[in-house]
Amino acid sequence: MQPSALSAMTRVIAAAVVLFPLISCGEPGGPRPSARGTPKATSNDGTWELVQGRAPEGAIGISDRWRITLTIEGDRWGGLSACNHYDLSPDVDGTSISVTGLGGTEMGCRADVAETEARYHSALLASDTIERAGETLTLTGPESKLVYRFVPPPPTAELTDVRWKLKSLIRGDGPEAVASEAHPADLHFDADGTFRGSTGCRRLEGEWIEEGDRVRFTYFAADEGNCSDDLEEQNDAIIALGDGFTFEIDDDAMIAQGRFSDVRLQYRAAP
Repeated sequence: MQPSALSAMTRVIAAAVVLFPLISCGEPGGPRPSARGTPKATSNDGTWELVQGRAPEGAIGISDRWRITLTIEGDRWGGLSACNHYDLSPDVDGTSISVTGLGGTEMGCRADVAETEARYHSALLASDTIERAGETLTLTGPESKLVYRFVPPPPTAELTDVRWKLKSLIRGDGPEAVASEAHPADLHFDADGTFRGSTGCRRLEGEWIEEGDRVRFTYFAADEGNCSDDLEEQNDAIIALGDGFTFEIDDDAMIAQGRFSDVRLQYRAAP
């Protein structure tokens, strides 16, 4: 079904309400086509996650919830900067680098997260040296240092053309994690980039791409549905996948988590 054919479908509105209009229309946040054509591959290509950072203004906070990433495809650079998506124009000559043209989305962020993002942007613009040592990439400047680790791409081939049925909701991590039984819901990612599914009370559809170590939707919509109180948490956690999600697949089991969600979703491949 094409977006223009939707009648009962509405743009997703959830707890992260300001995020989804950007998703539905496409957004910055990674390498994108340019007038220069296909980017020339470099030894730094791939997705990198910030593990240590310092800007001229001070230390950059590192958080699993507010991740900072850099995806490089030749001369196309971009990623997540804690809250927003960004892209930039680098000029790289050997180990020398000059960063200009830094832009991105303008979603409202919590004050402390906005400060983290501002410091990260400042450190990027201050960088004049780039070096890679194995799985570590480092950008440095006179008063800045950004250290990234390489992040392998997600196994999207294992994700596609499978009907994933929701089994449980998981809250917390490690031995303190608590799982509860889920109401019937499913997801289906086609290899052609289309998506359909349900939250248990709302029908979903969309279009997806692989971006770094996560899946991102270039279009994501849900119908109005009729969700009871006992489906509210499940519905919100699945809708949160719309702002991009990471996942792990082990045999016929998948665990997925939206970027802004505290709940992990455990699915099983339907026979």
